[in-house]
Amino acid sequence: MMKILMTLISRNHRRMKMNLLHLWLVEKADSCF
Repeated sequence: MMKILMTLISRNHRRMKMNLLHLWLVEKADSCF
């Protein structure tokens, strides 16, 4: 059970980080142009 939870959390965490990075890059691009 715990292993499943950990897998879900880590997967979501990675997705969240990618989303944050994407948002940050978009903001950077907006301020540049």
